[in-house]
Amino acid sequence: MSNLMQVIQSRRSTRAFQAELPPKEQIMQLVEAAEWAPSGVGKYLWHFTVVYSAEKSYKLARAVAEVDNRGPEYNFYGAPVNIIISYQRGEHHAFVDGAAAMENLLLMATELGLGSCWINQLRETCDIPSVRALLTEYGVPEDHIVICSAAVGYIAKETPAKPRRRVRSRLRNKRRRAGMDAQIAKLKEWVDASDNIVFFGGAGVSTESGIPDFRSVDGLYNQQYKYPPETILSHTFFMAEPEEFFRFYRAKMLALDAQPNAAHRKLAEWERMGKCRAVVTQNIDGLHQKAGSEEVLELHGSVLRNYCMRCRKPYDVRDIAAGKGVPKCTCGGTIKPDVVLYEESLDSVTINKSVEYIANADILIIGGTSLAVYPAASLIDYYRGSKLVLVNKTSTPADRRADLVIHAPIGEVFSQL
Repeated sequence: MSNLMQVIQSRRSTRAFQAELPPKEQIMQLVEAAEWAPSGVGKYLWHFTVVYSAEKSYKLARAVAEVDNRGPEYNFYGAPVNIIISYQRGEHHAFVDGAAAMENLLLMATELGLGSCWINQLRETCDIPSVRALLTEYGVPEDHIVICSAAVGYIAKETPAKPRRRVRSRLRNKRRRAGMDAQIAKLKEWVDASDNIVFFGGAGVSTESGIPDFRSVDGLYNQQYKYPPETILSHTFFMAEPEEFFRFYRAKMLALDAQPNAAHRKLAEWERMGKCRAVVTQNIDGLHQKAGSEEVLELHGSVLRNYCMRCRKPYDVRDIAAGKGVPKCTCGGTIKPDVVLYEESLDSVTINKSVEYIANADILIIGGTSLAVYPAASLIDYYRGSKLVLVNKTSTPADRRADLVIHAPIGEVFSQL
């Protein structure tokens, strides 16, 4: 699945906004995205008016509410910014062009981690004098009609996803199912005949246990914080802003109630049977061990381990989860999670053991990873065998060199092995 498709599928209409104004630079990015929308006859006669004020946005919402018989709670969901798309009156393609511009704007908002909501009420009320007076005051040309507007701001409450009905050809589904059944049968045949399997896994293994994918649009990069997660989860930020680091860390990186899924359980079963030699994982949740696997090489560490940076005293993850602020050791030192942050090196012992297992494996199964995170993703280059298996929902850079590729959720595949 492309990044654009992930953005499209992750977009939600926000129904509760924070009062804080997003940076003007981000708002202008939304306008720029809207300006790049196609115009039906190439006229591009739309106009974008940015109401960059919670007070002004509220005032406009109340003016609409008074003439449109809406209740006292109507306030554009509390959005501090309203971007109005208007068009010259009398242009027959205005609504189509305006809708295209709005879609670009909303998708860019999702990409930037902002909440957004399509507002139609201004279109219906823009010619009523009390509303028109405010529109003119805010900069909407008097000869324009409002096509729609976007309420924009930081998300105060996530809108749950609604199931979408997908219309597909039954015949195509049958063929796809038959093809996947054959691939799974081939993998099962290989597994049954081998006693030297190594598994290399990524975030997709954990998402099926309810843990957000760190890099997907549905994941943590799409959550709104003062700083982007790439910055927060860096060594520099940890040292400079530990309070903000642990606020994010406790809220988004700990999933202590998560349980192993079919993939975790199957790998542990293979290890007990003497088939799986090692699990090499990019995940930090400890679910492989929870499922019963013993030889687990955690490339990026584990949230379950924590230690004092001064005296090296170990601490349980429950101590971190239950506390507030920056956790401190009895010696006064700061307690740090044993996870590899940006700017930090991977553990050389773990790397060397992983390379040894991968290089000598009969079967290397790569699951639940797009192979986009380096240097971890480069470890598969050490595999010298002829049974390289890729199990992932979407394509990866290694698909072409693989001996067997299955595009499906890893839990679904492993439950059939």
